[in-house]
Amino acid sequence: MSRRAGGVDEAVLARARRLDPDAVGQLYETFRETLYQSALRVVGEPQDAEEVVQDLFLAFPKKLATFESRGSLEGWLRRITVRMALAQLADQERRETVHRAAAFPTQLEVTGSIAARIDLWRALPKLPS
Repeated sequence: MSRRAGGVDEAVLARARRLDPDAVGQLYETFRETLYQSALRVVGEPQDAEEVVQDLFLAFPKKLATFESRGSLEGWLRRITVRMALAQLADQERRETVHRAAAFPTQLEVTGSIAARIDLWRALPKLPS
């Protein structure tokens, strides 16, 4: 039984490349905590870090096809995890920016509101007493 630098049995890696669910599950259990800690350092929230790791393993079958076996599987997975965590932070920031922008009235709303007030102010003296 040969071992890789990342601590993964070659046979398990080969089975995971063939999308064997048991092999993918074994890799998940092997690297889950390490990848979670890497994601947590980037995103800062446990729930977000867990989401990053779950998303990674959902995309894992496609991504594994690009692993070239030159380095360790663990190092490769960590790099992907950090990239995914950074992407998640960027998405969160974009959503927060949109949310903050929605909280402020648009120029049209402000202009329309001012125009309506001026019209009302001009109309008040014309009302019968």
